[in-house]
Order: sequence, then C-alpha cells, then structure tokens
Amino acid sequence: MTTKADVFADQVDAAWLALRQEVDRLDPTDFDARTPAGWTVKEMLGHIAFWAETVESVIVGMLREEPISEADWYGGDDLAVSGPWPPADVHNAREAAWARKHSVREVLGRMDAAHRRAVMVAGGLDDEEMADERFTGKVRAATIDHYQEHLAELLRRS
Repeated sequence: MTTKADVFADQVDAAWLALRQEVDRLDPTDFDARTPAGWTVKEMLGHIAFWAETVESVIVGMLREEPISEADWYGGDDLAVSGPWPPADVHNAREAAWARKHSVREVLGRMDAAHRRAVMVAGGLDDEEMADERFTGKVRAATIDHYQEHLAELLRRS
C-alpha cells in the first residue's frame, strides 16, 4: 500500500531528478560558471547538499528529539548541538567555502547522499507527522522548493 509519505517522497525525488538531470548536462568548465546569486555552480551545489542534510537533523534530532550520529551530519564547527542555530548566511558562506576546497565529484557525492537521506526521512514520516507542517514544511523547503529554486538559477547562469 502506498502511503502519503511515499507520495511525498516521490515528489521530493521528482524535483531532485529535474535538478540532477540539468547538473548532469554540465561540462566540467560549467562548474566554475557564476550563477545569478554570485556563487559558482559548484558552490551552489555544496549549498544544496548542506540544506538537504538538514532534513534528517531537523526531523530526527530536533522534532522527534531522537539521537542523531555526528557521522550522519556534516554541519560545521559552528553547529554545536547545544548552541544557537546560526543565520542562513553563515551556513551559506561556510558551504560555499567547503565546495571551493573539494572536487566536483566530492560535492556531487555529498549532494547525492544528502538527497538520498532526505528521501528516506520523507518516506518515513508517519501519518501524524505528515499532517504536521513542521515536518512536511521542513522537508519541502530543504528539498522540493530548494531544488526548484536552484534549478531555475542554474538555468540562468552566466
């Protein structure tokens, strides 16, 4: 039987597929091209990976209040579990810097792994969580909406 969470996970995957297909069309030199936001494509993809990673940490760690392994969460030194969550600009700058130091293959590998974990979490939401916007809104914002936003940006790159 297909659940609401399965359908939701399929929607996450569909948005991902559109983005990933466009990324797969890029030539190696395209990863250094600037997007309208001013990032290189590679930096933007590192940023996408990070925000997809937050799905698991927010759903499992914050909302369900279950333990989450440090190994399952990239984060950064400024993301102490007990400390305040830094503003998005702090994360975005850190992730752009991370991407600059890593190969395209590493950035894409991180992005793919983060997406797979986000789909797994989305598909594992129970009926109560599916009815709770804190859960579905987090997944949607960090995946579907975010993938669509950056797909449009990727298509407009210089």
